Amino acid sequence: MDAMCIKKQIVWDQKTHKFVGYCDFVGELQIEGPGTAATEALVFMLASLTGKWKIPVGYVFQNKVNAVSQAELIKSILVLAHQSGLRVWGVTCNGAFTNFFTFKILGCNMSNNFIDSKPWFKHPANGSRVFFIPDACHMLKLARNTLGNTLAIESPNGLIKWCHFEYLHQLQTELSLKFANKLTGVHIGWMNNKMKVKLAAQLLSSSTAKAFQYLKDNNFQRFDCSIVDLVQVFIRRIAEKFLLQEADDIVNTIATFKSVYKFGYTFLLIIIFKSSKVKFSFLSIAQFLATTISEYNTLVFIENNS
Repeated sequence: MDAMCIKKQIVWDQKTHKFVGYCDFVGELQIEGPGTAATEALVFMLASLTGKWKIPVGYVFQNKVNAVSQAELIKSILVLAHQSGLRVWGVTCNGAFTNFFTFKILGCNMSNNFIDSKPWFKHPANGSRVFFIPDACHMLKLARNTLGNTLAIESPNGLIKWCHFEYLHQLQTELSLKFANKLTGVHIGWMNNKMKVKLAAQLLSSSTAKAFQYLKDNNFQRFDCSIVDLVQVFIRRIAEKFLLQEADDIVNTIATFKSVYKFGYTFLLIIIFKSSKVKFSFLSIAQFLATTISEYNTLVFIENNS
């Protein structure tokens, strides 16, 4: 499920002899006010877990629909899929607030406590579990955007500051060499390319953390303080959760629903390595998710007033 922006305009359709461009939720359903121009299209797509097919099954024209209406649309899609003989294991979408609230309405519980977390809701047709899967690539960009926008995130041990990425880039530029990472001015000025997952993955990869560690161990100016350790730990935590062991090692595949989804929610979840050599036991996955939730619940965002 994803929303795509469209041009806001009302035009005359000569074939249907009527104006088009208004919000349209199909049938008699009226969610937006009459005559409201649509600003985006909410698209629903089914993808096979075992086969190599995916197909869009529906879309509506909307103007920033609310979570309640979106929840009803998801239920409608699930019922139609069930009537066609398809089993829907989970719903994937980005990490927008409206999406999280939508799944809370459907019955998910995004609790801070791992034991109390409930990343699934009941299928409206047969009562089976349907899991909520935040899109890993989008969540990775959100992690970068949060630090880049606020410039500082407070952890239990101190502040994690964006300026140290700028210091690293400045030092590498002055020396005309890189400490085995892919950090460039494009990564620092990420606002111009905020949709590119690759840039977020390279910025928050283990190779960047190793560069910080090297500079601290060798007492480089601006990198010999305890704050650098906090930045390094922050990067390593994200790199570990997203499996970004190398700068551009972006995972593309999704783990088997039956074996992973039932272990709980985390915004870093449900991805597997490109290499089949790496394996997780069920217990290690559960511990992995529990640790991740507890770690990120200790972070506090610092408001950027600049």
